[in-house]
Amino acid sequence: MRLLVYICLTLLLPVAALCQPGYMKKGKVYKGNVPFCSYKESGYRISTLMMGNPGEVSNPNAYPEAVGDPFKDYSFGTEYQSFVTAKAKIFASAHELYIVYFYNIRIRFETMDLELNVRYNPMLIRTLAQDMVKYDVINGNFVNEKNMHKLIDKWNEKNGLLNTTHLQQGIVNNYNSGTPTPAEKPQSINIRIAGDKIYRNDTLMGYYRMDMHLPLGNLHGSSKNNYLYRIEDTTGKFIAWVKVPMARSVFFISIPENDESLCVVTTDRDERKIIASAAKVLTVHLAGKP
Repeated sequence: MRLLVYICLTLLLPVAALCQPGYMKKGKVYKGNVPFCSYKESGYRISTLMMGNPGEVSNPNAYPEAVGDPFKDYSFGTEYQSFVTAKAKIFASAHELYIVYFYNIRIRFETMDLELNVRYNPMLIRTLAQDMVKYDVINGNFVNEKNMHKLIDKWNEKNGLLNTTHLQQGIVNNYNSGTPTPAEKPQSINIRIAGDKIYRNDTLMGYYRMDMHLPLGNLHGSSKNNYLYRIEDTTGKFIAWVKVPMARSVFFISIPENDESLCVVTTDRDERKIIASAAKVLTVHLAGKP
């Protein structure tokens, strides 16, 4: 009897899920069991350092890597138009202890072009789809402006909104590749990483490697679940430690003769980009030595 009940419940679960308002499946958002609108997901996560043990993060739900979320970009619309887009973004600032993951949500149709920046949580996109259904923002394949304003009013009251002024005080980048980014400005210091080698203008500058053992001493930024790298010159002489604390909006460079570590604000969590940034800082530092 128990087995029969279990089988019945198992068979009913997909149906029950499909009947939930705003249920998302295979490119469709459903209102009950009827398609309400279409959605597309896109983007491929940039190369990132592993988050490590999610238990070491105070709020794992703020970090897609910690909960296994691919953190895709989304667009919602009808066969005639796309009216809501949600772009996965990442923000770092000296005013933020940890990297901020957020969605840049843009609501755009004939009479409106509005942006909301909302801190990430694993349920955010699903909640957005549910609210679009709840407020019935589409009628007959077209946007219902009055109802869309109700949706906007609801989301303007959400916790975790990031205002534009705050974002302008730091660095914002796309989380996914495949999302257009502004062209990079020409760099006066051209650094390239190939394997474990560090090049400046195609001339070998040094080497780097991950070190599994923290050196002795009280190094700023060193703790459990950090990534630690050792940089050496072409003769094998030690130049600096690069310490990348998990989920922080900065990394630290420790140079032997310096009492304090240098702090670099960045959204990068790609090992090669971090080492390249550290090499640029070291190039400037070494050029200023007597």
